[in-house]
Amino acid sequence: MSGFDKRIVVAALIIVVGLAQAGLAGVAYYWRGQTSSDLETAKDDLDLLNARIDLARARPELTATSSESQWRLAAGPDASRTLEALQGIADSVEVRLPTLEVLKSRSEGKRSFRIKGTAAPARVCALVAAIEELEELVVVETGSILPADGESVTFDLGLATYHATQGGPR
Repeated sequence: MSGFDKRIVVAALIIVVGLAQAGLAGVAYYWRGQTSSDLETAKDDLDLLNARIDLARARPELTATSSESQWRLAAGPDASRTLEALQGIADSVEVRLPTLEVLKSRSEGKRSFRIKGTAAPARVCALVAAIEELEELVVVETGSILPADGESVTFDLGLATYHATQGGPR
């Protein structure tokens, strides 16, 4: 037999098994701590969601009301009427429009326009607000506003009007 004593081998084995058990117990303790932390976080999230649900239930229900639209489609393509309306609006809010043009439109029932100018920001806002108040539907499709000299901005807006087509609704 070799030079190892049976008692030393058994003692070493007991120590190794004890260390392995201690290591596994440490891993189990760590996992239990993580699980407890995850459970507390989930409970906090649940409490927050329940509070939000209670808040949502306490709010009055909103109901949509339908009213007759203030806008209408033009009977047909009338670019000159729209140009006159846009120029009139610009004059009323004291905005000069060096560019006021009709663009080619590829869509049936649509007429595109472009307006450019420089004015104070408040006047540009008044221009856009007045365009939105037109009886005929005019949509701002594109736009850019950049700083100009002093207290002015330069604007470039792409507008569109829509009109009834031959077979479409009026």
